[in-house]
Amino acid sequence: MILTLLIGFSSISFAAGNDKVDNATLVSFRHDFQNATNVSWAQTSTCYKATFELDGQTIYAYYGKNEAGLVAVTRFILSSQLPLNLQQELRSKLKDGWIADLFEVASGGETYYYATIENSATKTIFKSSGFSNWSQISKAAK
Repeated sequence: MILTLLIGFSSISFAAGNDKVDNATLVSFRHDFQNATNVSWAQTSTCYKATFELDGQTIYAYYGKNEAGLVAVTRFILSSQLPLNLQQELRSKLKDGWIADLFEVASGGETYYYATIENSATKTIFKSSGFSNWSQISKAAK
């Protein structure tokens, strides 16, 4: 479900201010992220996405339209912010490629990571399985 939220934003419409975000979601957001600044909202048919600054980082929070409260929180990270085992295994997957995207997802009391590795011919997406290894979830030619 989280991957669908993150990848499925091709049909995003941006809300002008907060007028298109329901009041319960706004109240929940203000409770969850009291010190958030520079908040902007977007939505799909299934969720609201808040993009904001917190402690010098850009954070993305996803709230379901049909379920109460926060669904997931994501942020882009550096490879040096990964747990050591995941850092080492990700380096072994690079070979002739580079890390194009790396982000952390917190949802349902769990934290996991997505990494996109590209080279001149392919784009491969991995998801962490625990804190020690990666599972390939897709690979496509460029």
